[in-house]
Amino acid sequence: MKKIGLILVASVLLIGQEVKDQGLDDDKSLECNLIFESRKEEIAAELRKLEEQQQSLMILQNATEGVLKERQEALEEKYQEFEAQKKAFEEQEKERQEEWKKQEDALQQEHEKKKKELTDLIQKNEEILQEIRGERKNKLAETYSKMRDSKAAQILESMPIADAVEILGSMETKVVGKILAKMDAQKAGEITLAIQRGEKEDALPQAPKQ
Repeated sequence: MKKIGLILVASVLLIGQEVKDQGLDDDKSLECNLIFESRKEEIAAELRKLEEQQQSLMILQNATEGVLKERQEALEEKYQEFEAQKKAFEEQEKERQEEWKKQEDALQQEHEKKKKELTDLIQKNEEILQEIRGERKNKLAETYSKMRDSKAAQILESMPIADAVEILGSMETKVVGKILAKMDAQKAGEITLAIQRGEKEDALPQAPKQ
């Protein structure tokens, strides 16, 4: 804006200089002076107008810069807030993942512990059951051993072969022979074969329990 004002002033001065150089008379000179004075006022008015416009533009520019600065600061504040929330969320998520992992490991350990306890309990119950069966079989064998051979043979003959074999297997060989001798020949043969098969199976190596 100042450059424009300077150009206008320079133009007026040049015109005045040209008039002076041409050697005009006093009347013409006076007229020119009046014109120059009139132009000076117009130029001054234009300069004031331009200065007012420049001031308005500067005020607008300052206001715009202030608004932009406020918006920039607000955006920066929002960004920092977002970053803080993001960081807090990531930390919370990490803590949750670690807690879930701890709970999962604890549940796995508890499961393995319960599984082992159950396996041990089953094995112990099987041992107790085998012991009870052994005691029961021994008592039955003892009972039948005290019977007359013919009476024991009659009872064992009426049993399933597997049960008879189990009882006879706990008796002395001499007693078993006497009882078998009092049985029906066919039944006695079947029981004898079953006893022999059982002895062969017992002689085979047993696979370890899982």
